[in-house]
Amino acid sequence: MFLGSALVVAALFGCGGELGIPDEGGSGAAIPDTPLVALGPLDENSSIKVNGVSFRVGPTTETIIETADDDGRGLRPGMMVRIEAFRTAAPGEARAVRITSGAEVRGPVERISVATGSFVSNRIGIDVDAATRFEGLANGLASLQPSDNVQVHGYPTGDNRVRATLVRKREPSEQAKLTGTVAGLSQAAACTDCKAAGEEFFIGGLVVRPTRGAGTVNGSPLENGSLVKITGFFDTNPNVFIATEIRRYEGARPNEGVDVTLRGVYKTENAGKDPKEFSISGLPVRVDASTRIVDGSKFGSTLAPGNLLEVEGDQVDGYVRAKQVIRR
Repeated sequence: MFLGSALVVAALFGCGGELGIPDEGGSGAAIPDTPLVALGPLDENSSIKVNGVSFRVGPTTETIIETADDDGRGLRPGMMVRIEAFRTAAPGEARAVRITSGAEVRGPVERISVATGSFVSNRIGIDVDAATRFEGLANGLASLQPSDNVQVHGYPTGDNRVRATLVRKREPSEQAKLTGTVAGLSQAAACTDCKAAGEEFFIGGLVVRPTRGAGTVNGSPLENGSLVKITGFFDTNPNVFIATEIRRYEGARPNEGVDVTLRGVYKTENAGKDPKEFSISGLPVRVDASTRIVDGSKFGSTLAPGNLLEVEGDQVDGYVRAKQVIRR
């Protein structure tokens, strides 16, 4: 999963459907019980709303918050979530089957720059902006101190940085967490038990050393360029991180034909690659001549790396086929 290890039940999410009407426009009418996967931050305090879609939560809805990220207060605005659901007859609404959530970074603050609106935790750069929510930090970034422990939710930007949607001050945890892009794997073969294979890799300048048995979930191989979420602890060598768990960031990809709504930062995989093929939070996206592009930022509709995008589409041939893209 993009935010955990929950799997979509194939029997429920194996069929397709038409895209419903998002809050800011779009075309077509929602067909009841069309399966939907939503990825993004929680928008509201009083209800479950993600990317403009309101989700009904009932007694059978399964909610999973990664253990060390759960302080007993449940889901909070700004938390990144993955929701598996079915659209209802009402446009812009869906019935939630499963909600999973987990932070992108958890650990001590290493350094802070109020001037640039950023700080570093577990060697991952964290960028904040006017939309970032803070909990336990009355003056936002200005309240943050070196060695404070934080839990950060946000959008991975593809360069081992996270654009924060929520920064929460937390008590220290034995297990740290970071999110970044794998580099330096010397083996071409899939690495599902890296320590057994004698394999280490890099997240930025940090050496990641998996413990035996640490690997990716959902049968997904670890390879250079994989966006991963890693739980573990620092070695006595502060440049080495001992990984006790490694997960593909996006987890199980939506089944073919499933509607998808996601919000995240546009990332091209390689310089010179077709700009109509990119990824958001590890999920590959395609746009074509039929894609409706809405520029909510009013800076022009050209898509470029670093843009914050909201995509509505469906899963086709391993890609999210974009029907609408909103630049935030």
